[in-house]
Amino acid sequence: MVDSLILTVTGQDGHIRQITLSPVLNDNEHNNVYSVYEGETWGGDFAFDEDHTKWEYIGELPYDEQLQIVEALYYHLQSPEGGFPSDMIVDTNEAEFPIPHIADTIKFTAYHEGVMSEFEIVPNEGSFGVLMDGKLAAEVELDEDGLTWIVSNGELDDDVLVQDIGRKIEDKYR
Repeated sequence: MVDSLILTVTGQDGHIRQITLSPVLNDNEHNNVYSVYEGETWGGDFAFDEDHTKWEYIGELPYDEQLQIVEALYYHLQSPEGGFPSDMIVDTNEAEFPIPHIADTIKFTAYHEGVMSEFEIVPNEGSFGVLMDGKLAAEVELDEDGLTWIVSNGELDDDVLVQDIGRKIEDKYR
């Protein structure tokens, strides 16, 4: 089991955060869910698959900081010593190992509520995460009818945009 890890992450604006990543236990069993804290303030939860290569995040951290945390945890779990210095700064531009689903994203710009935004579609098991300006906005999936794309989690209420996202997914993955 992984003990709590103290990480230093750097945002795109240069802001440095001291983050604690703590495993969430259910009945004293680890379930591959980790909570993020900055001091005593909860910053979200990461849920990983069994081998820690696929993940989901619920919270408000920017995407670049999410990647730094995921990469640091992956590095920690894969290193022979099972650790790294607590002051390690992970630079996402020089990642030493792959996170399989990250490389397979779709990036595009589009208007949402009258504002041009940067979107990124990240495949996940059974659905696709939709990041808007670096933050998770929604998860989309194909409806039971097999023709219509729907928001399964989150708040992306622009149906035209959701269907456009679905077409981009179909073009790339089918």
